[in-house]
Amino acid sequence: MFPIYSCEKNGNEPTELENLEPYIRNLIQPDSKPPYTGNYYIHVKFTDLKTLETKELTFSELSQTMTVWNNPTNTNSGMLLLGTAFSDSETWESLIISFYFDPEKDTTFNICYANYYFSEPFKKVAGANIEYLTPIDDFNPYNKCQYMGTNSSEYYFKITYIGNNRLNGEFYTKWKDSSGENSTTTYDVYGDFSIPDIRYFINK
Repeated sequence: MFPIYSCEKNGNEPTELENLEPYIRNLIQPDSKPPYTGNYYIHVKFTDLKTLETKELTFSELSQTMTVWNNPTNTNSGMLLLGTAFSDSETWESLIISFYFDPEKDTTFNICYANYYFSEPFKKVAGANIEYLTPIDDFNPYNKCQYMGTNSSEYYFKITYIGNNRLNGEFYTKWKDSSGENSTTTYDVYGDFSIPDIRYFINK
């Protein structure tokens, strides 16, 4: 069994636990309203900060192909990945809720009611993220630009519900091209999600 942090109610203040993982910004209270328990989905609304053009996407298990990584999966960065992806067969776009951790430092990614730092897998920085993959051009849909959330004091990635074999949450960040090839394009991003519980020892 792997350690999982939890929160307990203490008035209106989040419970403080010592020795939080470095990718946990702070603990939060569970959402007080009844949790969403419908179809799994990821919803994003993002604005190009240069053109101010806004786009909104909602990918779900009903309309897109859902892939769940509830066993740690190797990546090109050397980090291990847990998470859920929704891929659209017509537009070749994908939305991904990802949790990266370094196998040299951790045995798993700790899920709790918390606000997480955004991961930087190519810099070996563990954390959570909302990723957007979109084709660079119409001629080769496999050649994709990968946008990932970035860290700043006003940004957040919160797990607001854990239960019924699902994780619910919300996020606010900015997307930048993780490869640096299209770094002049930056998006302001808000969204929310409900995905399968990816803690792999629970799914055994």
